[in-house]
Amino acid sequence: MADHFILIIVALFRLTLGTDFVRSQSVPINQLCHHLTDPDFARCTGGKWPSQPMDFPSNIDHIRFWDIVFQSDDTSNVQPLPATLTSLKQLAFYPNVTWLNHDGEVVRSIPLQKLTENVNRTNIASLLFMKTRFLLINEQFLAGFTGLESLMFIECDIAVIVASAFESLITLTTNHGNEVSEASSALKRFVLFRTTRLKRFPWNVLTYVSSSLEEVKIDENSDLTAITFTRISPGNVTYTPMKRLETVSITNNPYLSALPEAILTRGNGTGIIGAGNGTSSISFAGNGNQCDGCALKSLIAWAAELSNEATELSRYLWADCRVDCEDTLFGNVPHTAGWPIGLKNATFWAELQAQQPPNCNALVIKPCADEYDPPTTIASPSTPFVPTAAGQESTPFFPTDGGPKPSVPSSTARTPSGSRRLFCLLAILLLLQSLA
Repeated sequence: MADHFILIIVALFRLTLGTDFVRSQSVPINQLCHHLTDPDFARCTGGKWPSQPMDFPSNIDHIRFWDIVFQSDDTSNVQPLPATLTSLKQLAFYPNVTWLNHDGEVVRSIPLQKLTENVNRTNIASLLFMKTRFLLINEQFLAGFTGLESLMFIECDIAVIVASAFESLITLTTNHGNEVSEASSALKRFVLFRTTRLKRFPWNVLTYVSSSLEEVKIDENSDLTAITFTRISPGNVTYTPMKRLETVSITNNPYLSALPEAILTRGNGTGIIGAGNGTSSISFAGNGNQCDGCALKSLIAWAAELSNEATELSRYLWADCRVDCEDTLFGNVPHTAGWPIGLKNATFWAELQAQQPPNCNALVIKPCADEYDPPTTIASPSTPFVPTAAGQESTPFFPTDGGPKPSVPSSTARTPSGSRRLFCLLAILLLLQSLA
């Protein structure tokens, strides 16, 4: 249901944007931006970003950009937001925000650093990017945003996320007794939803925000083939285990077959699985993992690790796997030593044990989607950006001629239970937006 939740949120975003002018008093700031007073935010839409200095009211806490072209001048500069924005907390970049260099060529990014050079970046708590193109996300992109609490990429075209991209989000506190610094951060929520082009996500990027992270959602990324992990070299910096991480959702990524077991081990900046931390829920379903592989082995061990029913640190795992890339087994793993609860789970574990031997086959790592078709997005910087529609299903498992057509039950969220009602709700919301 994670994808349904995000779809509804996206629809509400759009509905809110469409009705703000109806319920709020709109005051022009310049030819592109209007100040809306209920709540106090600015909406900038439909044109080229001004090249002259601008004045914004100091009480604006949220700016939304839509259909904006940022044009660099001869020195590759973009006119920044003014220092008068002392209350600014959120920046949101919606579809059709484009950056052109001084030669008129499209830059695959957002001029975030230049745009915010005059404001206090440490006060920015939320960054949202929707249908935005990125060639590279690195530590320079987020430099200075040490107070950032929420980072969301929705339906974005991303080529590479560098493993050190979140290093600039940390604050160091030095123990002068041993000259060892402890890293702290503010980021609580990270969302990577329906991206294209991105092949690998480096989990170690989250090591830098291990002290604050509460929620991770990596869902419906049509080209994602691997979540990788390499322990960072911290030097004299220590990172706490992910004790606050409560929800991890990694679902409906058809070319993803496994998680690195190393991220489930307590260590410097890792340990979402370590005994005694606060993790409560992991979803790993609708991906391409086969039942006779080892993708679920470490996750099942994690769910069964806290077997004391009296503990306050209970764990919950929602998982599934594919039998011969056709049928899907699914179920919940409770925290009580992995014993199933309910008929669905009883069936799941009985069938899983029948299909999967005690010693899983570590060589079975090929995702089921690869049995039929390769990822549809070509990983080439020159490939034009074609965004996925908000209501469109992620890449399905279509067999080639003569191949078996997989049967995917509603549990995998590809054809989820109640999806028709949710999509009807989405259609109603979008209709209300158009009427507004």
